[in-house]
Amino acid sequence: MRIGATGAALGALDWLAVAFREDQGTHAIEVVRPSVGSTGAILGVIRGEIGLGISSRPLKEAEKAQGAVQRELGRSPFVLATARETPSGLTLGQLADFYAGRATVWPGGGRVRVILRPANDSDTGQLKTLSPAMTAAVESAFERPGMAIAATDQEAADLIARVPGALGPTTLAIIRGENRPLRALALEGVAPSLRAAMDGSYPYVKTFHLILPARPGQAAVAFVDFLKSGLGRQVLRDAGFWVTLKEGE
Repeated sequence: MRIGATGAALGALDWLAVAFREDQGTHAIEVVRPSVGSTGAILGVIRGEIGLGISSRPLKEAEKAQGAVQRELGRSPFVLATARETPSGLTLGQLADFYAGRATVWPGGGRVRVILRPANDSDTGQLKTLSPAMTAAVESAFERPGMAIAATDQEAADLIARVPGALGPTTLAIIRGENRPLRALALEGVAPSLRAAMDGSYPYVKTFHLILPARPGQAAVAFVDFLKSGLGRQVLRDAGFWVTLKEGE
């Protein structure tokens, strides 16, 4: 079975494919690379090109009308990350100042280089929801010349790791699932752990959806059952997700 997914889920899918094969050995899984994105995963399911997709956005009504079905898979903390050893965290005010260009130096020294995602990307939309000040700051960042814009989740993580002083959005799922040398910063004094996201003390999360055809194949059904199992849930937790997929769905 071929699985296409948003970039943030690719690392976890690699782990799941190995564990699934070792657990039941009946069905082989191919993770489509590079990432096809959420829309690509949805269209792939609708067209019958892939057996299952993972999207970071819910289905549109038109996509449902074409036979796609969604189930919430899980969530992962949406984070601001850096490869720097310091600082341990930022306030939303500091973050807005960085994006707006009002502040350009990290606490303790060193230039801040903000990594952007495309204006219509879901990460950009999520950044804007962090605070009213961030809405204006993110919009103003696109007007500043010379800003680095990463087209994909993987490119963003690459730039955050490679560019000196870089700061940018990603997820705990990418950091853990792809073993990235990045640090997820605390916001307003709360570190973005799975526990903090689950209990609501860290409220910034990205939700992931399984995308299936109305009549999924045997491999897709078996894989969804595996995701609900104890082993499947543990693999996802290790890869930076908490699973919200319920039995009976």
